[in-house]
Amino acid sequence: MAWQGKYTNLFIGGEWVEPATGDTIEVVSPFTERALAQIPAGSREDVDRAVRAAREAFDGGPWPRMSLPERMDVVRRFGKAITENRESIATLITEEMGCPITQTVASQSGAAIALIDTNLELVEQYAWRSVRRSNTGNALVTREPIGVVAAVVPWNAPLSVAMLKLVPALLAGCTVILKPSPEAPLSFYFLAEMVQAAGFPAGVVNVVTADRAESEYLVTHPGVNKVSFTGSTLAGRRIASLCGNDLRRYTLELGGKSAAIVLDDADLDGAVQSLRTHSFRYNGQACTNKTRIIVSRRREKDLTDRLAAMVEGLRVGDPFDQSTEIGPWSACNIASASKGTSQRDGRKAQPSSSVAADPPSSSAACSSSRPCSPTSHPI
Repeated sequence: MAWQGKYTNLFIGGEWVEPATGDTIEVVSPFTERALAQIPAGSREDVDRAVRAAREAFDGGPWPRMSLPERMDVVRRFGKAITENRESIATLITEEMGCPITQTVASQSGAAIALIDTNLELVEQYAWRSVRRSNTGNALVTREPIGVVAAVVPWNAPLSVAMLKLVPALLAGCTVILKPSPEAPLSFYFLAEMVQAAGFPAGVVNVVTADRAESEYLVTHPGVNKVSFTGSTLAGRRIASLCGNDLRRYTLELGGKSAAIVLDDADLDGAVQSLRTHSFRYNGQACTNKTRIIVSRRREKDLTDRLAAMVEGLRVGDPFDQSTEIGPWSACNIASASKGTSQRDGRKAQPSSSVAADPPSSSAACSSSRPCSPTSHPI
């Protein structure tokens, strides 16, 4: 499958349709800071069409009524298409969000394939029907598809997070509306073509690119039965309040501040190597990254010296260079960084000495003005 790079329409009801308005969103490369594409800014009317297509596919279409093995066959073909195009889809993700290509091939394309395979394995073991017995009586518990799912996906891990939401819903018999982030939507166009190639019935998977106001309209739409959201804690609170008001089911995966605790008897070299792997993924822009390190005063200097050497050795530059470990920041993070605010509480960040503030020599390769040299601060 050769990607044609066409971003003018929306994928609704199993076909590419013209958006209701001519409004567009510009997708900008965080590395070159040049426009990659103009995509439709979906309107409320477009959201209505997508929900209607998903609703019709669930209420009257074949997908929820197919046997589990039949649904598995279609999902398996979908996974095969991603496997065959893993390099191309990884390239799109690197272009739009700046993650080094070595990481997107493994942690986006590779993770998506692994998630599909894992769900295909687990779904056969899942207890769709079970009998619960007690002294007061017996109950038959059945698990059935919930209906139309709105899946809102973040920019920093678009493909892997999309699969976390999409594949279980599809195997269960649900229909889905994927709403990618405005900053990283391009890979979803390619994904929609793979949906077509895999043979999903019309309306089972829909893709609507839109800004945040239309996203709020989607998650409150009366035709949506379940919302799955990954993103900021602030947006998650808003979605929880909106869905709670309607008693609509929702799942939230929000921002985190994960801590690494280094004990006095720890192997510091091993700890630093682990932190290298788990603190700088996606250019340091992942909610599970170890953004805090807790160590006793007795071992503080030994650890910070090793951290400084590790951080200074990270290669910063072109995300398409196979040797690059840190690429450019996303536009999302530049705005907050330029204001000097902390994502944790919004207060002004206090100045502190840096463990490794000097950029590595390879940072000269950065043609972008995005700040991309990693730094560690004691607090």
